Amino acid sequence: MVAASKTRNFSVSKGLDAKRRKAIEELVEKVRKEIKFAKPPLDLSLIEIAYPEVQIIETPNSPVSSEIVYIDKTKRIAQINVRGNEIRQNKVLNVCHALGHYFLHPKCDCACRMDFYGELTAEEAEATYFAETLLMPNSLVTKLFNSYQRDFDPIYKLAKCFSVKRQIMEDRLASLELI
Repeated sequence: MVAASKTRNFSVSKGLDAKRRKAIEELVEKVRKEIKFAKPPLDLSLIEIAYPEVQIIETPNSPVSSEIVYIDKTKRIAQINVRGNEIRQNKVLNVCHALGHYFLHPKCDCACRMDFYGELTAEEAEATYFAETLLMPNSLVTKLFNSYQRDFDPIYKLAKCFSVKRQIMEDRLASLELI
C-alpha cells in the first residue's frame, strides 16, 4: 500500500450505501459513453457537444466556484457557471460536480453551488462521487494504480494523468480501497 497524505475531512463515498454507489457508477458509464470520454483528462467541450441543453459558462469574479442554474426546468435546459479564474483542475471537477446534480437531482428547486465546507449533505456527496467517478473511472484508476505502484510517487503520477489535485486522487484511491 502507498501512504497517503492528509486528505479532505470527508470521504465522499463513505456516506453512500453500496446500492447508491452502484447506481451512480452505472449512470456515469452511460454519460461517459455519450460524451465519448475514453482517455483522461476530460475535455469539457465533450459535455457541451453531447448535451447541448447544458451550457458551460465561465463567469469572471464569481463568488462561488460553480453553480448549476436551470433556465427551463420542464425542458431540462441548464447553465453551469464556473468561476473563470479557477485553475483547470478545479474547473473540470466543479463542472462535473454540477453535472452530477443535473443527472442525479433533476427536481432540485434551487441552484447548486459548489463552495461547501464541513458536513456534506447526501445530495452533495452524490454529486461529488459522480464527478470523481466520471473523471477517474474505476477500472482505469485501478489498472494505472497497479502499474504505477513501483514508481516513487504513484499518487502524484495518477493525479497528473487525470489532471486532478493530489488530494482528489487520494480520495478516489481510498474510495476504491486501493490505499
